Amino acid sequence: MTPPATGNPVAGAIRPAWWVPLVLGGAWLVFSLAVFQFDRASAWALSVVTGLTFIAMALCELAYSALPSGARWWHPVLAAAFFALGLVALVWPQPTFHALIRIVAWFLLAKGSSDLVAALARPAGNGPWWLRLVLAAAAFGIAFWAAGSPAHSAAALVLWVGLSALLRGVSDILLAFELRTPSPRGL
Repeated sequence: MTPPATGNPVAGAIRPAWWVPLVLGGAWLVFSLAVFQFDRASAWALSVVTGLTFIAMALCELAYSALPSGARWWHPVLAAAFFALGLVALVWPQPTFHALIRIVAWFLLAKGSSDLVAALARPAGNGPWWLRLVLAAAAFGIAFWAAGSPAHSAAALVLWVGLSALLRGVSDILLAFELRTPSPRGL
């Protein structure tokens, strides 16, 4: 991207496609609100919603693979994993209901680890690194709560899926603002 004719180097340093994670983050927030209002009566319906969530995450990861970043190869790998999990949940919804609780816990552990690394990799004076640290702590807490919960109820799964979507939405919106704000090095 070249600087505009005005000679403002900051305007030219804005990364392209910053709005992609902003739109996806907004969609995740709306989805999380819908999940929290979901009827908790049917394990089958919850498995289907969770399967669709994983497929949506796969599509998001494919969209992120087009963004400029150092680990572009990782997004298609995550997309394939999320898509496979989504298909399993859709094809075998009833038998995988209890396994979904464990899957969501592992997802949250991976998401928390990703946010922790992102928070620690950013310089302290460059953006709200502490917000990513808070998101990582929340994801870790929910992951261990999900994995250690003796009651594998439908209400717990709705809570975990809704909180996962909420954390993903906030994280994606934060990523959009990080991409929008030019870095001090001009990268």
